[in-house]
Amino acid sequence: MRFPALSLFASLMLLSACGGGDDANKASEKAIDTSALRVPLAEKLNEPAALQSAFALAFETPAIMIKDERYTFAPAGLYRVKEGLVLFSEGSGPDCHACSGLLAVHYLTETPEGMKVTKGWTDAIPGSEYGAPPQWTVRTDLMSAPVVQTVSNGMGQGITCSIARLTELLPDGPKLRADLVPLAYSDEGAIVDDTKPNTVDAAIAPADRDRDFVVKYKGSVTRDVIWSRQGEAFVAGKDAQGIPQC
Repeated sequence: MRFPALSLFASLMLLSACGGGDDANKASEKAIDTSALRVPLAEKLNEPAALQSAFALAFETPAIMIKDERYTFAPAGLYRVKEGLVLFSEGSGPDCHACSGLLAVHYLTETPEGMKVTKGWTDAIPGSEYGAPPQWTVRTDLMSAPVVQTVSNGMGQGITCSIARLTELLPDGPKLRADLVPLAYSDEGAIVDDTKPNTVDAAIAPADRDRDFVVKYKGSVTRDVIWSRQGEAFVAGKDAQGIPQC
């Protein structure tokens, strides 16, 4: 429950006047605790029927042509956000080394008659090689709006690697905020002698919301790399030098 500003101030003053003991402090902390009032930036809907309905509205047919290439989409997740609903659909593309899969994003609203698609981007976020869609998750701890963290994997000549992208879900559409963030690397498959392989794994951690995030590396290189916002995008700091990557 929310307290009017004057009532809350008066309550705190009264508790202070009563001696400021442990009981008073606990009462004060309880009075100003608003954690129960916080609304998540994005909440996954575990409703298979709603997911299928949203997908049917977004795609007349699962197989469509995008830039002269055939992609087949499947429903992957439905989330409720402040402005309505967001549908994620995974797109599988051509089976070639240089061909990327996709993650489609559609915005929907809920009306008395049912859901309605308001905007859509079938090629919103690229995926991995051989037409595979990216690994993805929705995060609410990095920016003011929900963020889709996607991971694309690659392999060649015994080297495997992964990169991440952070895409903010703004009301007017997805906005790429951080691109080509190195997350994993290994050249173990390319080594034929006793050379020690380079292997790193990383995780993206929150820092100062909307301003910074941290990529925490471990393995052949162990360090934290801060990515800071410059204009519309985030860029890596100088500590990123020397991180093995694709």
